[in-house]
Amino acid sequence: MAQAMVTPEEHQTESFMLISGHTIPAVGLGTWRSGSQAPNAVFTAIVEVGHALKAAMQAGVDREDLFITSKLWCTDLSPDRVRTAFNNTLQELQLDYLDLYLSHWPFRIKESARRPPNTGEVLDFDMEAVWREMEKLAKEKLET
Repeated sequence: MAQAMVTPEEHQTESFMLISGHTIPAVGLGTWRSGSQAPNAVFTAIVEVGHALKAAMQAGVDREDLFITSKLWCTDLSPDRVRTAFNNTLQELQLDYLDLYLSHWPFRIKESARRPPNTGEVLDFDMEAVWREMEKLAKEKLET
């Protein structure tokens, strides 16, 4: 596994202030143009990322110094699936909380859908109801 260490004195990352008062770094990793193997690699890597985060915190990195974002996958855009998906993410990442939880895409697809989905693989859903469930997580400061 490749490792990189950057101290704050060596590199300053641009950040943005959120309405909540938290700052978010203007850095991200997108995989949408990474080819057909990227989705499987990302789903496999989440457990490895969890191990790396745990190791970093055991080595002295403060959790509060990390801004960790994850996404609600488009197959889980149903009010009854939000909390379970969120808890699964926390478990895989070995974290007690996320700093930001986003909806991955603004549409719901079938579990077996191709990416991008074909006609008939996109499902109707109530975005407002999903959003309300996501808001509940933030209000409850849901922790495992």
